[in-house]
Amino acid sequence: MLAVYFTARHLRLILARRPKAIWRACLPGKFLAWNWTVGFRHIKLPTFLRSFRFWTGFRAGARGSGAGGEAPDDGPPIVQSTHGLCRRATWEKSEGIIDMADFPWAWRAVWAPTIVEKDGYYYLMFATNDIQKDGEPGGLEIARSTSPGGPFRGYMGKPLIDRFVNRAQPIDAHLFKDDDGTVYLYYGGWGHCNVARMNQDMTGFLPFPDGEIFKEITPGGYVEGPCVLKKDGLYYFMWSLGSWGDGSYRIAYGTSDNALGPFPNKSTILASQEPIGTGPGHHGYLHVPETDEWFIVYHRRIVGNDDPGSRFLCIDRLEFRNGEILPVVMT
Repeated sequence: MLAVYFTARHLRLILARRPKAIWRACLPGKFLAWNWTVGFRHIKLPTFLRSFRFWTGFRAGARGSGAGGEAPDDGPPIVQSTHGLCRRATWEKSEGIIDMADFPWAWRAVWAPTIVEKDGYYYLMFATNDIQKDGEPGGLEIARSTSPGGPFRGYMGKPLIDRFVNRAQPIDAHLFKDDDGTVYLYYGGWGHCNVARMNQDMTGFLPFPDGEIFKEITPGGYVEGPCVLKKDGLYYFMWSLGSWGDGSYRIAYGTSDNALGPFPNKSTILASQEPIGTGPGHHGYLHVPETDEWFIVYHRRIVGNDDPGSRFLCIDRLEFRNGEILPVVMT
């Protein structure tokens, strides 16, 4: 049986109604013995949940096959796909990947994780507290483990980024490891996206040649949810547009021969496709190692369901042609 493993840095998609279900991301080109994981069992946060974000307490989205339908609370999360890849996959659960006691300032809104391997360690980055202005506790946090399955422990004793830079809210982190080993951090909400270059020990940032630490690379229409992949030497930068709470949510992309862009908006690759689903967005991707098979993993909502939190996970093919991403066809 083919076991499916996600590539590093990516999947930010919620699978279940409890804080116990989050997809795990893996390393590109390597098989690892885990697929999805139980997240943050030590947290008790009465908050609302979005995308693969870990908001806990909460309402994570529709489960089941019909409008409002739900699977048993202890059952597996529902994955919407007609692809044989999904049917053949083996999904495994890991318990308690991180103890949030290491983040005593985190009191709500823990979500949007990203993971990358560097020098034998695994670094997990995520957002806390949905901060609305400078001076509030929280922002982007970082934890470290010697195993991709954890346990992850707090790494710095403080947030990595706890303020607005270039008007970007410190949420929606995406760690991208380039071919030369350089790790870039893409992040940002409220319509602004920054990129920074991580230092050797992942505790801060290296300045770019011009002295800047954070470069704003916001493409046209950007709202949140940056995601980067590299294929055949070309960088593909993807992001979410519209509002996560309704059918306007969608995904666009741009390309560049430089990890710093610019990434002009080339086109929307995934939007509502009634009667199948509406509001697709805040995605990750999956690359089957040693193949040219790519999949986009995202959330969408059932047509006619206006509950902002009622979203479910979907997997569809991500196809390329001559340096372009083809429109994604929902299944």
